[in-house]
Amino acid sequence: MKNRYIQSVSERKTMTTLTEERYQTKIRELEKEVKKLNLIIQKDSKTKYGLRWIDVPEAFEKESENKIPILEEVKDKAIKNNDGKPTHILIEGDNYHALKCLNYTHKGKIDVIYIDPPYNTGDKKGGKFVYKDNRFLKEFPDGRTIIKDDPLRHSSWLSFMTKRLELAKNLLKETGILCISIDDYEQANLKLLCNQIFGESNFVNQFVWKRNSSGKTEVDKFTVNTEYVLLYRKSEFCKLYDAFKPLSESTVKLYNKNDNDGRGRYRLYPLQKPQDPGPETTYDYVDNNGKIWKCPPKGWRMKESKLKELENDGRLCLDNDTLSEKAYWNERENEGKRIDTLWDDLPENSAGTSQLTELFNNKVIFSNPKPTELIRRCIQIGSKDCIVLDFFAGSGTTLQSTIKLNQEDSGKRQCIIVQAKEPLFEIKEGKQVPMDGAKVAFEEGYRYIPEITYERNRRVMQGYKNPKREEVSGLGNSLKYYRTAFIGENEAEYATDKDKITLSKKAGCLLSMAENTLEEYISTDRYQIFGDDKNSFTGIYFSANADKTHEFAAKLEQLRNLSALNTVNAYFFSSGDGTEFSEEFESLKNIKIKSIPEPILEVYRRLN
Repeated sequence: MKNRYIQSVSERKTMTTLTEERYQTKIRELEKEVKKLNLIIQKDSKTKYGLRWIDVPEAFEKESENKIPILEEVKDKAIKNNDGKPTHILIEGDNYHALKCLNYTHKGKIDVIYIDPPYNTGDKKGGKFVYKDNRFLKEFPDGRTIIKDDPLRHSSWLSFMTKRLELAKNLLKETGILCISIDDYEQANLKLLCNQIFGESNFVNQFVWKRNSSGKTEVDKFTVNTEYVLLYRKSEFCKLYDAFKPLSESTVKLYNKNDNDGRGRYRLYPLQKPQDPGPETTYDYVDNNGKIWKCPPKGWRMKESKLKELENDGRLCLDNDTLSEKAYWNERENEGKRIDTLWDDLPENSAGTSQLTELFNNKVIFSNPKPTELIRRCIQIGSKDCIVLDFFAGSGTTLQSTIKLNQEDSGKRQCIIVQAKEPLFEIKEGKQVPMDGAKVAFEEGYRYIPEITYERNRRVMQGYKNPKREEVSGLGNSLKYYRTAFIGENEAEYATDKDKITLSKKAGCLLSMAENTLEEYISTDRYQIFGDDKNSFTGIYFSANADKTHEFAAKLEQLRNLSALNTVNAYFFSSGDGTEFSEEFESLKNIKIKSIPEPILEVYRRLN
């Protein structure tokens, strides 16, 4: 009897606990809904002119709900070439979650974003848009294709794009830019949306790309041969207009010489000083052939040592009566970057398919990827060492474009691409059947888009055989492959101590990516150490048990002594700022002590 009574009390306590947990969960859901409604009210009250639509709630995978997003490395897909070239990043996962992670690792670090989002054409051809509507999740667990006469067709697309563009804006430097490919179906809406998010004053221009020359027409319809690229800047600190200043035809024609030395076209600049002679620039110059060039009346434009450097680098013209410098078109800060708003000089859309099919032995693996030259033009607006992001990666054209451009101009651009694990098949009668246009990809063993994205760029980096069975050398570069994952039992705002401990243990990829030290050197049950080619290191002591902190510090000191180290970043599991561990590193210089997991959680809280 007593045991039955104890059991009854225990059961009541368990039921009470479960009831309380359900109430707490419901309260949290209601709090989130109230916050969301308040934000909508605030935004609407401030908006005097702009785009309005019905917000269509988006559903995500069940395992991502009420959890904290992280990144995990897929180590067997890493590509390592010790060639001094950049290490690029491929993230497999929904771009919404990936952008959240990047808001911790790359906030304010991205120079150029290029995206080619779904065009929302309302049909099953190239621009179809599949949206996972939270209200119809039971009927359409994998989402449904938005058709032309769907009453919320544009609202669904705008709801989808808004969340991602707002997250992307945070990633751009103040001098950063955003390029978006689009066609007529959503161009007008996209421009108004971008005006709303980035500000109308930060709209730079809209470029018209001639995507095909087809003369085909349909009854009562016009032929559509063009698409658009919208260009926005992050802020007024981005001075893009110099890069687009128009050139006179007479100036362009001056660059009419070419020595076929790989540097391209050039013009000649006289080296005679126009005025103000000085003692350092009044000398007779003797070239490497022994010819003496008499000092001009006002002297030379530079010191003799500089003139000799130009000659040794093949940049002097010694064929004429006067000594001149070769000024190359590709090296001009402004003139080499002239871009008209009509892009009819680029390859058409079919070229993108040809570029990809050559890599896959003349097999059409993926439908209508953009040609590399189109994306190259967008990337070129940035510097040679910029960070490029594409979170609608598709077949991976943006990464290939970046690698090729680096090869051509000796750039050090790093590219980050994100692609969801979208299937190339559908299930019929319990079997995987290739989707429309994916038959060849399916036959070749590709089941998901990221498999194509990865394989394309692996071949670009490591080489491949072309359709003629000729070996094509790879261009080098390296790659790290990550997947989005989720930890904990609560989202960031309600993270428990248990969630924080789990996040600290799983934060290695986020922290190493934030510091751009992507190579894991040491991994134990207490700590990890990552490094890069420049001898910088990131140490992460993720355990709440501090018994191995001395060992951790000694490992970092050992690595430092083996290299000409720039900086060590040491992260510690801490409820404060981590400085309580600074004594461990008294003998080391250039040590930055940081804490986890609170800074990560704080970023996610602000985003939520």
